[in-house]
Amino acid sequence: MAKRKTTATAADQGDAYEPQADEAAKVEFPPADGPATPGIAGEPAPKADPRPTWAEKTQCLTDPQAGVRFTFDHANHTGQITFDEKPSPEVRRHLKDQGYHWHREHGAWCHPIDYANRVRDRLHAKKAYHQVCAMIRQEKGIEPPSQQLPD
Repeated sequence: MAKRKTTATAADQGDAYEPQADEAAKVEFPPADGPATPGIAGEPAPKADPRPTWAEKTQCLTDPQAGVRFTFDHANHTGQITFDEKPSPEVRRHLKDQGYHWHREHGAWCHPIDYANRVRDRLHAKKAYHQVCAMIRQEKGIEPPSQQLPD
């Protein structure tokens, strides 16, 4: 004759913790801050973004004494020059002569980078940055940087 199975708790068997009746009543389920693992409790797992990740902006050159920074904005295909303070009319005129325009939304002087001529446009934008830095340093009475400006 078969033996009758006895009902035993997991704690009696020694293979799991079983909370007391009053402890179980105090626990929130599911937790208030959401499931710990995506896809649990009916929530779909987040989809992986198939697009490659890339930096939208790259800051390449900085002249802290002159208060000027040069950045490539890859999302908008521009070279951007920003200043700590508003540049003089001569500097602004020089920027316009070099093909820069003021872009209020970015808060920067922008020079378009054409894909077909990207190497030439990037070099031109950097050269204008170095010229502007030299002009501002001269206006402020700061000696020029020790390295030679690019041609």
